Parts: sequence; structure tokens; C-alpha cells
Amino acid sequence: MAYKSKLEEAVAAELKGLKVKANYEPSKLPYVLERNYIPDWVVPSSGIILEAKGKLDPDSRAKMKAVKKKHPHLDIRFIFSKANNKLNRNSKTTYGEWATKNGFKWCEVGSIPKKWFK
Repeated sequence: MAYKSKLEEAVAAELKGLKVKANYEPSKLPYVLERNYIPDWVVPSSGIILEAKGKLDPDSRAKMKAVKKKHPHLDIRFIFSKANNKLNRNSKTTYGEWATKNGFKWCEVGSIPKKWFK
């Protein structure tokens, strides 16, 4: 069996030596971390939330998806420094593609659409 670390391998060996039957990673248990999201900007006249992102790392993506899930009525829009950046070096997906796929409007800094605010 493949374990994630040498420590897990050692624990498995010790449990086996003790003749303790234990199932390794038998299931997934969902959980929620309560956190607070602080928007970068809120446009008072429309309630639009503007989120400036230079880097869209995995934690930021997970956070924004969780915020959208918890508050689907919010209009959150991204302003990327470079929307064509890839999520990571092995990904074909760009920041802009990720935003679109997850239901967020987006643009790049320097080209914020005026129609967003009408």
C-alpha cells in the first residue's frame, strides 16, 4: 500500500506489529471552516464586489468558490493583473477561464468595463 509519508508507513507497520486492524483512509469526511471574506472594493450604488488578483493560488480559488456558494446573491468580479496566466505550470486553464467556469465576471487591470457600473 502507498502511504503519503514515512511517518504513515511507520504507524502502519507498528499497528500491524500490534495486530491492530485499522483501515487506512477509508472515507472522506466533509468539513467547513468558518472564515471571513473581506472584499477589496464594494461599489455602493450596485453592490458589485471587486476582487483584485495578481496571483490566483489554490487557497484563493477555494475561498472564492466557498464565498460564492455561501452567498450566491453576491456579484463578485475579478480584476486580474494578467488573466492569461495559467493556474499552475502544468495547467492549461487560465485565470480568466477559471473565473468564467465558476460564474465570475472578470477583466484585466487597465480595462475595467465602464458598463459594469451603469
